[in-house]
Amino acid sequence: REFVAHRGTTAVIAPVGLHPAITAALRDVGAVADSPEALDAAVGVFDAFDAKGLEFDHVVVVEPADLVAPDRAGLRMLYVTITRATQTLAVVHRAPLPEALRP
Repeated sequence: REFVAHRGTTAVIAPVGLHPAITAALRDVGAVADSPEALDAAVGVFDAFDAKGLEFDHVVVVEPADLVAPDRAGLRMLYVTITRATQTLAVVHRAPLPEALRP
């Protein structure tokens, strides 16, 4: 919600299983997932694969440990995920962070 108040594009990158809950919680700020309309929405909700190659001003990464497999390809996808933001990046998680994101 905080990022929507800023100018620019906002994306939430999350595991597909969380998309319905995220879009329901953010419906009032225009969240859209799993459709081409997500690219132009106030808040686009994407999985890591669909966010690849895109850039957004503000990105919230949800449960990064669940977004990527714990192997070499998974770490590359994690890198792709956290580099989608051009201005602001936030990470939201309950599960422990992947080792690559731990302090």
